[in-house]
Amino acid sequence: CKFGRRVSSGILVSSSAILCYPPAAAASEVSVEVSNNGQDYTESSTTFLYIQPAEITSLDPSVGPGAGGSLVTVSGSGFVRGKRLQCRFGSSRPTEARWVSEAEVRCIAPASPPANVTLSVTFNGEEYLEAPLRFTFEQHISVFALSPPFGPTSGNTVVNISGQFTPSSTYACRFGFAQVAGVFVSPNQLACLS
Repeated sequence: CKFGRRVSSGILVSSSAILCYPPAAAASEVSVEVSNNGQDYTESSTTFLYIQPAEITSLDPSVGPGAGGSLVTVSGSGFVRGKRLQCRFGSSRPTEARWVSEAEVRCIAPASPPANVTLSVTFNGEEYLEAPLRFTFEQHISVFALSPPFGPTSGNTVVNISGQFTPSSTYACRFGFAQVAGVFVSPNQLACLS
């Protein structure tokens, strides 16, 4: 195998496939040609793109419900738009991802039992880049009732929410479009100020 002007080893997999190992190189696009005698190479004009190593710096949010469906923004640098862009949460099957920019990729978290897992991203379907942070799947939460169920338009009403919750410092309550911090009181109660 030859990547640009650099020759590397290759393994014949079948009559229609060769496994090539690209040598280290600077970021660039190079032609890839193969030979069965080390002298005469193909002239196929197939190319290979060397890219700068990508880096993941943050996940937002880093916690989601075990039911799945959370839109997770993965931030970092060096993200390339690849046809096989995917995210993998722990050992689950990879899910499709959406490239936003060289600094942002978005993933949808799958369903999972409660767990603290590594999130990794692949741009080529082969090599995975692991986030230095972990994603936490929490027990599914549910709401049963509010007390009181109404309050003055001026707000400042403590609303107790009964349901099933897990200890967390990331709860929020939304009243229409206004979002306020939620306070974990017990596994059966949250409190929010309207």
